Amino acid sequence: MVVLCRELSREWSLPSLEACVLDIFRVVHTSDSYSAVPPIVSNLVLCFVIATGCFLLQVSTGNYSHVDRLWSITPVLYAWNYLIVAWNRGLAADLRLVVVVLLITHWGGRLTFNFYRRGGYKWTAEHVRTGFTNPILWHVFSLVFIAFYQHILLFLITCPLQVMFNVWENKYKSDILDNWTLWDLGLTLLFAGLLILETIADQQQYNYQEAKMWWTVYLFSVSASGSLNWTAVGAILLSLLFQSSTRLTEDITLKKYPNYAIYQQHVSKLVPMWPSTPVAKHD
Repeated sequence: MVVLCRELSREWSLPSLEACVLDIFRVVHTSDSYSAVPPIVSNLVLCFVIATGCFLLQVSTGNYSHVDRLWSITPVLYAWNYLIVAWNRGLAADLRLVVVVLLITHWGGRLTFNFYRRGGYKWTAEHVRTGFTNPILWHVFSLVFIAFYQHILLFLITCPLQVMFNVWENKYKSDILDNWTLWDLGLTLLFAGLLILETIADQQQYNYQEAKMWWTVYLFSVSASGSLNWTAVGAILLSLLFQSSTRLTEDITLKKYPNYAIYQQHVSKLVPMWPSTPVAKHD
């Protein structure tokens, strides 16, 4: 799997993708234990199981917010899987990976608690989504985007941990601090700062800070490997998702509250800056 799937980083083609998928099945089939399977592969299997379960729940209950309930939980599960596999293989602790897992756990715990306080885990609670008049198209959207795309995205944003895991396994040293660098310390402080900003931010700035936190996770993998790598795809897709969802939210809000245009003149969408146009006085 390591050899064939690496080809995707150099050549995105259907034969390369097919070879990678077949190799994943081969690794899962031939591995004699859970810890023998690369954690990125076991996470992918778990991702598809959870996505399938969410879709079945969506169809059976008519509630399409099950992914929202798991948004802050599944990345934590994926992150801890890397440590569990490493410990099962007898590897001693690696400070970089342990710190990143703990940072992700803190992010997930805070977000999960806030979602609980707002009643998000009540069975009848549902996040408002744009519907389709055609029920067939709606079920396709429910399957492809709500259930599978979002869960695959949550899987992808944790893939940088596989790079850190590989460095840990291949360059293992006896001292827990041997692989830790000043870059890692700086990224840890950056993640903590972004987490504080996310805590006090409004919804749009909250999305903005969350995207930057997962870019920070990716930069940890760059610090570990010493080079850019394919796992940036998760942070890129997350940034695009938040950008499009923010635009959609603003369009809906503007239609419902026309005076929201005044707020838009006062406050930039994501990056703080001066108002783009003079703000007219209103009573």
